[in-house]
Amino acid sequence: MKLQHGQSSPSTRENLQAVKAIEQGIQYVENDEDDRAIECFSEAIRLNPECARAYRCRGQIFSKTGKWAKAERDVSKARRAEARQA
Repeated sequence: MKLQHGQSSPSTRENLQAVKAIEQGIQYVENDEDDRAIECFSEAIRLNPECARAYRCRGQIFSKTGKWAKAERDVSKARRAEARQA
């Protein structure tokens, strides 16, 4: 699975922590540990609510696991975050 970033203005530390959480989540995806990956992407979103990449990654896991409504919600949030950054 190929996974992907954004924010209104988190602190640098929050942004770095969000990126680290996403990277950890991607490692979990590669090891088929979807629940742990979701936790990491959710943490990245908590740290940086405008992080389109975290929403997209989490949405991909929700889609993979058949949680269509959650997947759709995250993809929509990712698109809105991307639009605000454009």
